[in-house]
Amino acid sequence: MDVSAEFQRAYEVLDRSFHERDHIQPLLASLDRTERRINIQRVTDLCFGVARWSLLLDGVAGKLSSKPVEELEREVRLILRIALYQLIFSPYRPDYAVVDEATEYAKVLGKTNASRFVNAVLREYLRRPEVRNEVGLYGEVAENLAVRYSHPPFLVKRWMARFGHRRTEEMLRCDQDVPKMDLLVRLRRISRDDMVERLMEARVTTEPSELSPAGLTVMRGNALGLPDPLRSLFYIEDLGCQAMAWLFSRLGGDRLLDAAAAPGGKSLALSQMHGYGTHVASDLFFSRTVRLKENLNAFGGGITVLIQDARRPAIREGTFDRIVLDAPCSGTGVLRKNPESRWRLDVGVFGDYQKKQLELLEALLPALAPGGYLLYITCSLEPEENEDVVGEFIAKHPEMSLVKRDARFPRELLAHQEQSGIFRILPRDRTDGITGAVLQKA
Repeated sequence: MDVSAEFQRAYEVLDRSFHERDHIQPLLASLDRTERRINIQRVTDLCFGVARWSLLLDGVAGKLSSKPVEELEREVRLILRIALYQLIFSPYRPDYAVVDEATEYAKVLGKTNASRFVNAVLREYLRRPEVRNEVGLYGEVAENLAVRYSHPPFLVKRWMARFGHRRTEEMLRCDQDVPKMDLLVRLRRISRDDMVERLMEARVTTEPSELSPAGLTVMRGNALGLPDPLRSLFYIEDLGCQAMAWLFSRLGGDRLLDAAAAPGGKSLALSQMHGYGTHVASDLFFSRTVRLKENLNAFGGGITVLIQDARRPAIREGTFDRIVLDAPCSGTGVLRKNPESRWRLDVGVFGDYQKKQLELLEALLPALAPGGYLLYITCSLEPEENEDVVGEFIAKHPEMSLVKRDARFPRELLAHQEQSGIFRILPRDRTDGITGAVLQKA
């Protein structure tokens, strides 16, 4: 049989993601969408599904194979992952077609002998589908959870030590769900309630979020396919980022710098929730800044866009009374949206990011006016990138303090403030993880 264009494209994207450390979404965006035979949605499902479940898929293959999975050629291992994902999680094609296609693609890659092995493993799965439930069933708890929910074992052990078994398993389960789309409503043009009605008329069902006065979650329908007049009334933005913008907007202020703003969601949220006299959004790279400007202008403009390295800002001392730093991080809170990222994590990566985060805080500090506030955000759940960074920064700069309680903070978000003063939203059914800290300069 012929190998489908979808299987071939998914293989090519995943091979680059696993072995060249490229991110899946940009690779998918670069696919030729004019190719007649290709179903982009199927390619997307295969790529994210295999990345999300690869450890469990390897576990199933290992139980069916006479060879250890680690000893398989990388091409064979990836073909098995793609085929097993379809047999276990994505039953849109007949089983025989999945097996035949995987076997044929091994031949296409010049793996004629291996094609018989692929065929044998997949047919053995069809005879013994219950083997999927045997993976991660025995042995040490953290290791089993890691395999069953396809996360790095070291990360599962860390989370269990901090959050306990039940909460960790809930986070792991949520990471394996296909993410829902969150919308930021353009509040200066339409109320959230009216937006819900307008979307419902367009056959898009949404539910409001308590984490953001502008936040909606799409439950059914295609929000991206709406006509421009309606599409211009919202922006795709995670609820966690909206929540941090809401938190910070309640502190008021007149002169705001969003120091790592691309693609623009936080600045847009802040602009809808509070009116700043001066609002500057900056980013380092030209291509990201172009996209940033396009997104901000689509929401009505009024925000100055600046190309700038946040580590060496060309800003006069004390220019801003509010600064937002969404720092680069490991992204352990957003593994649902970026499942391939989990396989690039190790213990050392948290310390590497910590150095960059402290460097950025140091560089931005002079631009903050006395009495001003700085919001430090990461989409990481790890203490090395959050509590440890904030603690070390304050220890070096006694004029800075962590704001632990403020009557202006939204009651809905205080439920996510830990005893230390750090705000942390953990992955749940409708939200990814994010961590934030509000600092004030004396």
